Amino acid sequence: LRLKEQLSKAEEARATAEEAAADWDCRWEAAAAYMRAQVDAADESRCAAEAVAAAAVEKQGRAQEEAARRVVSLDQELCKTKEALQDVGGAREAQAHEVRRLEEKLADAEAARGESDRA
Repeated sequence: LRLKEQLSKAEEARATAEEAAADWDCRWEAAAAYMRAQVDAADESRCAAEAVAAAAVEKQGRAQEEAARRVVSLDQELCKTKEALQDVGGAREAQAHEVRRLEEKLADAEAARGESDRA
């Protein structure tokens, strides 16, 4: 009888231990599932951040290309403006030369008329 009681107690203890082990298994599985979800969420966040960074790099590249094109365009415009100023300067010099030539001719004509009036 005493042996049966000890056996019964041992079986109860084994059953209790198995229940406790099953409970710990469930808790560990729940904790592991939670951690896997956290890892997945972190991975998704990392992927999203990488996508945003890639888009920013691409946008910056396009902005730099546009700025380079604008610099080239402004440089060409500056060269054309300088050429136009040189042309204007040359035209002014030619005009001033022509005015001086005409003034000389006018002076010669007036002098000739003055001599003609005296004669």
